[in-house]
Amino acid sequence: MSRVTDLHTVGSVAAVLANMVGGAAAQVHGDTATQISTVTHDSRAVDSGSLFACLRGGRVDGHDFADAAVEAGAAALLAASIPNRPR
Repeated sequence: MSRVTDLHTVGSVAAVLANMVGGAAAQVHGDTATQISTVTHDSRAVDSGSLFACLRGGRVDGHDFADAAVEAGAAALLAASIPNRPR
């Protein structure tokens, strides 16, 4: 399992996104004050307070694991598109 934790990115969703995208346009849905404890791209490493980065790779698409990450306690998702979720 892989976990990416950078003390410079831990904090609020707004602070984490600002650090990760470097001022690029980002659309936020939800509370930007939500606190993030870790950042990971591996849904198996998600725990309460994690930001799960839905990365598209050559073999798998992290967006396919967004629901599993939320069920595991992810506080936020970083995604190229909004995952289809029932309301």
